[in-house]
Amino acid sequence: MNPLNHPRIMKNLAIEFVIERERRYLRDNPTEAERLALGYLEDFLKVAQEVKKLEQKYRNVVADNQKLTSQLIEMSSPPRVTLPSFLECYRH
Repeated sequence: MNPLNHPRIMKNLAIEFVIERERRYLRDNPTEAERLALGYLEDFLKVAQEVKKLEQKYRNVVADNQKLTSQLIEMSSPPRVTLPSFLECYRH
């Protein structure tokens, strides 16, 4: 098997290609550099904000799942027998 056919290597090469293409474009068109950089920063900040929202939603879903799992375990467990308080013995 050709090591260059590995998916991770191909992904990294694709990323490196995009970066190199952008670097050459900016070198050849320096007046575009500021506009593109600010556009990329704006896009990055929007994505970062969306990731935070999704992380919070994920934490909420995990918490809800834990609550529901606990409820299911409790519902499927046999009922507990509790003694009236006057029958409880605290000395052994």
